[in-house]
Amino acid sequence: MKYLEQLKHYFHVYRKFVSTSIAVNTSFRTSFVLLIVMDFITFLTTIYSIDFIYNHIETIGPWGRNELLFFALFMLTIDNLHMILFSESFWALSFDIKSGALDFTILKPMNTIFSVFFRYFRPSSCVLTPLYLFYLIKYGNLVGLGAIDWLLLPLFIFGGLTILVLIEFCFCSAMFWVTEGIGIKRKWVVHVRNYSTLIFIIGLVAIWSTELQAFALSIVAIAAALVIATKELILCFLGGFLRASNHPFSIGDRIEINNYRGDVIDTNLLTTKIMEIGPFNVTHQYTGRAITIPNSIFLNTAVVNESFMDRYVLHVFTIPFRKEENWRKAEKMILEIANQECAPYIEKARANMERMGRKEGLDVPSVDPRVTYHVASFEEIKLVIRIPSPSTQKGRAEHSITKKFLESFYPHQED
Repeated sequence: MKYLEQLKHYFHVYRKFVSTSIAVNTSFRTSFVLLIVMDFITFLTTIYSIDFIYNHIETIGPWGRNELLFFALFMLTIDNLHMILFSESFWALSFDIKSGALDFTILKPMNTIFSVFFRYFRPSSCVLTPLYLFYLIKYGNLVGLGAIDWLLLPLFIFGGLTILVLIEFCFCSAMFWVTEGIGIKRKWVVHVRNYSTLIFIIGLVAIWSTELQAFALSIVAIAAALVIATKELILCFLGGFLRASNHPFSIGDRIEINNYRGDVIDTNLLTTKIMEIGPFNVTHQYTGRAITIPNSIFLNTAVVNESFMDRYVLHVFTIPFRKEENWRKAEKMILEIANQECAPYIEKARANMERMGRKEGLDVPSVDPRVTYHVASFEEIKLVIRIPSPSTQKGRAEHSITKKFLESFYPHQED
């Protein structure tokens, strides 16, 4: 009964993981559709490349058209299951190690392997799963699989998926010994899989090269291998196209995406480079590091543009107090200091907000400094301060207001 209860518990947790991943991925409709289109193009390229080859030759070694197509569908099915169940979790692992978020995952009251490698789910790849299974069954019938073969087929698929995951896990484990930069980035995990596929295809060509009777056939085989091997590059190109068409940000904007935060300094078809601000979103100082982000991340991750309101923005920060402190007096002092600090540019900020409201068709928010309350716990009250600020001077404004308030509220503290 104990194991049954644990199984039910983990099944319930995994259901939550899946539902959250579906909600996040389907909220970005364009990227969700592009991922499906990309998988479909990969499927068609593989099938029609093999079909084209067999239009010119009868067999490759002992395999005819149906045998090789069945084998290709077998491999594509394994890759499809891997993309659905594990790929997103492997890609997120490197950042979790670099940022320290993995420590919080390990401390959760559940199996670490489960929480790390089953946390994310890729619903876009589920759309083509019936197509893979249909053609796998179709060509399985054409090659004459028997009853025992059909019974063993799911076990072989599960075994192939297990081997793929274990290989990827071994490479991911190397990240714990890498200390420079952000460790082994997700692209290394992806490249290992892609280069393994490329080596496998090159091996097939080398073994059966005597059966390839024309140079054109070799070109087609290489082209098919390149499409599979450069799948991630194509995703980066699509992400770059999505970024260019939607204009979520421009050079000089301060953005945050997937816990990467900084000012955009360069963009191209494949990558976006930012000058990092951090650590995390608690400060507004440059760390001195430049981060190059693959554009594929824009297909399924939200981009936060902190510079959306152009030259002037609304900046929010908090100051915590114990409940026994005079937080009512603190509110009045903060408002007075904030009004003094913002007075030189508040009218310019108001005009900027009205202009952006007309341009974007938005309700214009008030730019006057405000203080609201957030009861963090029974022992703590946080004053949430919102002020207008030049987009490039948020940190200075926050520091100035905080410093003047602390000097006024605690006047007797010594240096």
